[in-house]
Amino acid sequence: MTKSDEKIGLVLTGGGKRCAYSAGALSALKEVYGLTRPYALGAESGSAGNAFYYLAEQYEELRTIWLHHLNDEKFVSRRGRVNIDYLIDEICKKQVPLNTKKLSAAQTQYYITVTNADTGATEFISNTSFFDYYETLRAAKALPVVYGKKVRLGLKRYIDGGMSANIQTLASKIASTGVTALITINCESVRRDTLSKMFLTAEALRSPRGLRLAMLKDLALPPGLCPTGVSARAYCLSPSRPLRVGTIAGTPEAITEAFNLGYADVTNSQELQTLFGKSHGTNTRRK
Repeated sequence: MTKSDEKIGLVLTGGGKRCAYSAGALSALKEVYGLTRPYALGAESGSAGNAFYYLAEQYEELRTIWLHHLNDEKFVSRRGRVNIDYLIDEICKKQVPLNTKKLSAAQTQYYITVTNADTGATEFISNTSFFDYYETLRAAKALPVVYGKKVRLGLKRYIDGGMSANIQTLASKIASTGVTALITINCESVRRDTLSKMFLTAEALRSPRGLRLAMLKDLALPPGLCPTGVSARAYCLSPSRPLRVGTIAGTPEAITEAFNLGYADVTNSQELQTLFGKSHGTNTRRK
């Protein structure tokens, strides 16, 4: 393990089904390096659920969700509509239940990004927010167009945190907690495809001014592999080869491949081996 005084922060970007990559990366951080209680963790959009299952110590359940539950047509229809309600109310509550008791007992400071649906401002849901965990996930994943709903938390309405935040936003927030090492797992190492960008632009133009400006700014940003200007030492990981999954598209084989690539990239990272004081031979997939 790392030195006893090392404070490790994790940042997980969104990306829809591409977040199978961050799920595999979390599995490797636990199984290969023994990291189960980072000092702080930030996550957005599709990786928000990964963060919650990881902090609840439900590592096998996280793998099961990605490899066996996310290609049901009840979740993503043939027309490309995403039923976030099915994901939360059926999968996370019933089929592979999130252990909310363990999550509430987690010592890690966590920050889940959401976007204020009226102002476009990025807001963070944390351990001290006291919102329902499932509703927090619903809000964090409320992608415009393909889900199309705004989720109420308290007196405000929210949509997907990735509409206003990016890896720099998350990294700055987690660095501000006092971490000394910051590991970023970036699932979005490529630009959005033309079709999804077109639909999101149309949705932005129909939105209130604050949200419209935030969405258009986010759509114009380059993918960005590594944050800059943070005080902690940054260890930046992104897919070592192109992922064959998109925001909502992806076969079971492609999702498994993305999960295994996340696991392998973390396992084989020389920087992480140095950080954790371990050395490993090449590992291409989770056993």
